[in-house]
Amino acid sequence: MVDTDKDGITDGDEVLKYETDPLREDSDIDGIKDKVEIEETKTNPIKSDTDSDGLKDGEEIEKYKTDPTKHDTDGDGISDGDEIFKYNTNPSKADTDGGEVNDKIEIDRGTNPLNPEDDIILDIASPVILEGVTFASGSAELTPESEKMLQRVLNTLNAYPNMNVEIRGYTDNVGRASSNLKLSQRRADSVRFWLINKGVNPQRIAANGYGAQNPIADNNTNEGRRLNRRIEFAKTN
Repeated sequence: MVDTDKDGITDGDEVLKYETDPLREDSDIDGIKDKVEIEETKTNPIKSDTDSDGLKDGEEIEKYKTDPTKHDTDGDGISDGDEIFKYNTNPSKADTDGGEVNDKIEIDRGTNPLNPEDDIILDIASPVILEGVTFASGSAELTPESEKMLQRVLNTLNAYPNMNVEIRGYTDNVGRASSNLKLSQRRADSVRFWLINKGVNPQRIAANGYGAQNPIADNNTNEGRRLNRRIEFAKTN
C-alpha cells in the first residue's frame, strides 16, 4: 500500500476517492492534514475554507475556536469572517457585549455590538413617557438621574437614523399657566440639547412645551401632579 506523503491515506484513495494530492499531506494547505479532515473535522480536504466564511479551516479550529463546517458558528446572522475582520465581534457568541441583543440586530439598527449600554431602545409604536427624566425644582436643569433614560432615547435615535421625533414637555397645574408653558418649553429644550450634544442631527428633533395641557393624572394629589410633570418622546414620521 503506497502512501507517498505519509498522511495515513493510500495514494490510490487520495486520487480516486478523495481527489486529494498524494504528494502533500495537507492538500488544501489549510493547516489540517487530509486524514484529519476526512475522519475527524469532517471538513473538505481540497477546500481550505470548507464553509466559505473567509477563514481557513485550520484557523477556525486552532485560532478562532469556531466551527469550520458552519458559515455562522454562533447563528447570529453574521459570517464568522465578517465578525472577526469587519465587526470585531465574537463569532462564537451571538451577543458579544452581553447586553441581551443579537450582534446582527445591533449592526442593522446602528447600535454598537461591543457596548452593552446601547442595547436597550424604546418602543416607538406610541408616545413614550420618559420615566426618570427629571429636573431641579422649578428649573429646566436635568438631574443626574435622568442620564439612564436619556441614553435609551439616544440609543433609539441611533437605531432608527431616519426617524424624526418630538420632545414634549408638560407640567402640573400649580402656578400661572403662562409660567408653566414657558417652563415646559425650557425642559423640552433641555432634553433636545442633551441629545444634540450627543451627536443627533438637530433637524431630527422638535421640542415643544405644553404646560399643564393633557394631564394624565389628578392634579389634586401630590402623586398626580408628579405624574403630570413629565417629558414625552414621540415619533413624528
